Amino acid sequence: MFFKLQNTVFLNEQVHLSYRFFLKYSKLNSMSIAKVKLFVCVLLYITMTNFIYSQSVKVSRYGFQINQSKALRDAFNSSFDTLVIDKQDRPWVIDPMRFIDVRNKVIIFEEGVEVLAKKNAFSKKGDALLSFRNCQNIQLLGNGAKLKMNKIEYTDGEWRHGISLWNCRDIYIERSDFMEDPPKKFFRLGPGREVRLRYAYFITCTDVIKDENEEVVELRCTYDPETKGGSAPDGRRVKGTIHWVSAEHAIQAEIHLYDRLFNHPNPSGDKNAKDFKEYINTESLIINNKSFLEPSLGNAKPEDRFQFERIGYFCVDSHKSDSDNLIFNRTVTLRDTWSKIQKTQNKK
Repeated sequence: MFFKLQNTVFLNEQVHLSYRFFLKYSKLNSMSIAKVKLFVCVLLYITMTNFIYSQSVKVSRYGFQINQSKALRDAFNSSFDTLVIDKQDRPWVIDPMRFIDVRNKVIIFEEGVEVLAKKNAFSKKGDALLSFRNCQNIQLLGNGAKLKMNKIEYTDGEWRHGISLWNCRDIYIERSDFMEDPPKKFFRLGPGREVRLRYAYFITCTDVIKDENEEVVELRCTYDPETKGGSAPDGRRVKGTIHWVSAEHAIQAEIHLYDRLFNHPNPSGDKNAKDFKEYINTESLIINNKSFLEPSLGNAKPEDRFQFERIGYFCVDSHKSDSDNLIFNRTVTLRDTWSKIQKTQNKK
């Protein structure tokens, strides 16, 4: 019964009263009393040790009736290592919860508890009810609980998560986001340069690894742990923000990049050309068989539509794509400021 008590003072009183009760109603010699004292001390030590290291708390005690998001956040910031999201007379309605560098927490969902996404609060890609970044030893337990998102809000084809778990050391970035000898107006990653990983940290490229063909295959970088979330406490700024996916969690897909079929606006109207086929664009379709995407896209269905940031709009192929071989077709490109600068420089 001692392990269920939550108050240290009350626990001590219970042990003390049990000890006095035992002495009052038992005929013991001094040796037996000494043994009893030793037994009670050992029991108290074991009880207190388990109490300290196996603390649990119901999250509702932090203010379910006032602010459920704040209650959950305060519970995570407490010294308790076991958090019980307990069933109430109505569902928990919360904002996106993001936890970074959390260690050794057990989250228990009581049977029948409901956790709902607050309406219009999940506007960013990657928003989740519970999102864990760079966390260790996190246990999620429970049976019969419900976590619900407001799917009707996401008519743009984007995905939102109920629970998102990330802990990665290796990442993939766009090949176009790195240049070994970057020119003046290139604000992305380069040797010795610091950029922002979107929604994450500042990183600095310290080493460039190449294969036998002198092609860059790996970048080794350091990160500043004080810049989590994308801002520096010392006020320093970086000009470039690049996108990334976790190498451990990303899914592989085939990407079809469609472009103009002809290099001439009116191929059949050019009198100097013998055949309109002379103007066929040989790069009107580029197939990339080894692209890495966010894991949430693994649930994409044929004809689902997405915007890949800074690249374009894509649609899941309706003929060949399936769960084992996802194929995304680009339907519309986006303006690339750096590509525009490159074209201007090439004309000069």
